[in-house]
This record gives sequence, C-alpha cells and structure tokens, in this order.
Amino acid sequence: MALALLMLRVVAIIVNYRSAKLVGELLESISRRGEAWVDRVIVVDNASGDGSVETLRAKAAELGIGGWVQVLDAGRNGGFGAGNNFGAAAALRAEKRPDVLWFLNPDTLVDGVDLRQALEWFERDAKVGLVGTGLDDGRGGHDVGAHRDPTPVSEFVRTGGAMGVLRRWAVSDTSLDRPGPVDWVSGASLMMRASTFEQIGGFDEGFFLYFEEIDLCRRARRAGWEVVYEPRVRVVHLEGQTTGVQQGKPRPRYWYESRRRYFVKHFGRMGLLAADVAWGLGRMVGAARRKGADACRLADMWKCDVPVILGRERVPIESAA
Repeated sequence: MALALLMLRVVAIIVNYRSAKLVGELLESISRRGEAWVDRVIVVDNASGDGSVETLRAKAAELGIGGWVQVLDAGRNGGFGAGNNFGAAAALRAEKRPDVLWFLNPDTLVDGVDLRQALEWFERDAKVGLVGTGLDDGRGGHDVGAHRDPTPVSEFVRTGGAMGVLRRWAVSDTSLDRPGPVDWVSGASLMMRASTFEQIGGFDEGFFLYFEEIDLCRRARRAGWEVVYEPRVRVVHLEGQTTGVQQGKPRPRYWYESRRRYFVKHFGRMGLLAADVAWGLGRMVGAARRKGADACRLADMWKCDVPVILGRERVPIESAA
C-alpha cells in the first residue's frame, strides 16, 4: 500500500491575502517535511498589494524549496474559493497533473503530518472524492473538522442548544470525530480528487469567504462522490488568524452574505426565511436557558436577508434542493 500511495501526485494550494508572515511560517513547516512529501506547492496571492508575492518567493528561495513552491499573483481578490480555483487551474494545466488537490488555509502548520491515512481513502474507494483532516488548535486542544449540513432546523439548534432528539441536526457534534463518511469537512485542510474538482466545477466563487466548503461538499455528494473525515491525520489550524472572525466577535458582512447564499441556493427563499425564523426562536430559547449568545446579530442578518426574502433583491443562483 505504501508503494501505491507514492503514485498519487499531490499538489498543495494555499491562498494568501495580506498574511505573508503566516504563509511564510507554513512554508517553513512544509520545508521541514521534505521535498518528497508533496509534489508541488502553489501559493495564490489574492491581490494583497503589500509585496506578498515578492516576499513569499524570496521566502521559498531562502528555505531552498523554490524549485517546487510556486507563488502566483491572481490579479484580483475574488475570495477564498476564487483563489483556490485559480491555483487548481494552474495545477491542472501542468504537464504532470495532480491526482489530489490539497487545499490548505494560510493559518495552518504541517509539522509531523503524515498524509498516508488520508490518501489511503482515495486508493481504497474510487467513490471517495474529498477527504478532510483533523485539526489541532496549536494550544494542545483539537477541533472536530467534520460536520452535518446546515439546515433551517440546525439554525434553531445553533442558538437554542442541542436538546434530546434535536442533537441529530446539530452541525457540529463530537460524535462525528471518527474516520468515515460525513456531510462536509473543514476547508482549512481539505484533500480533493482532481477528477471530482473538475466534474463539479470547483468552488462556487459567489461565496467570498465562509460556507464555500459546505457548498463544495454538498455538490460533490449530489454528484455521487463520498466526503470522508480522517482525524488520524492532524494539521494545526490557528483559526481566525487570517480572517479575524473569531468566537464571540461580531461577524463581517461577507459572512452574512455567504450564509444567505447557501440557504437560498439549497433551500430557496422560503428556506432562508425558515432558517432566520428558526435562528430567532432558538435565540429566545437559548436566552431562557442562559446559553451564551450567538455571534450572529439579528440586525445584520435581517439587513442582509430581508431584501432577498421579499424578492426585492435577487441572488444570482439557481435554487438546488
């Protein structure tokens, strides 16, 4: 099996936006793994405008990995999904095409990571299209990188709490922290079969940031592929270091826009309304239970969602239940 795994060509793709210091630390951790670890690394700069391209090229040369680390300028900041699509297109145009695309957040580190158990899923089962790895927080703890699809019911659970039978609708649950098929995996460390990526058309670039990996996994499953979680392979993820979106802090507008796009795309306008109502009801139940308040703010959510619910503003996507 080990010999067969060496035949899988893996290209890692990292999107940078004004986070050259973090990406430089990630490149340092990659360099410590050795050149045979992955076939190539592609860093995509989303028009940072701060000299990131030159800085990262110099960093790769300094580390002695400039021969297999490519730093590309996307020329625009179309968001996380668009940057990944740009990097994937470059990888797939190469003479030596990858078998697997590994999408890595810029705020990750890969010291000590052994990819074999993740890659074995692709070798064993031709139906496996995506594999997500486990995530450590860099402080001795770990986060579950496997989740259930968000639904209107899960919005009630998110704010009201996972009570009794409702637990089966919770998006995040420690019961999912085991190897095997799941609904979706974190985009912080996501491996994808190149043929799967090409079949479903990559990331939906209508999501600027957040929800894009949920949509990606959902579309892959609809196309007949399996999504698998492999927590025995663990990557350090310093969550929020690049986006600034952290637990308990107000969310930026693009988070609300991505949430809106997800619910309209997969549940329609009435599904978005149901999700918002469920969120509000859950918020009241959560307050009665003295549960911590959700970082999502009602005023921001309705400012973003009401025009679409009332049909005054179109979301340029087809509903796909």
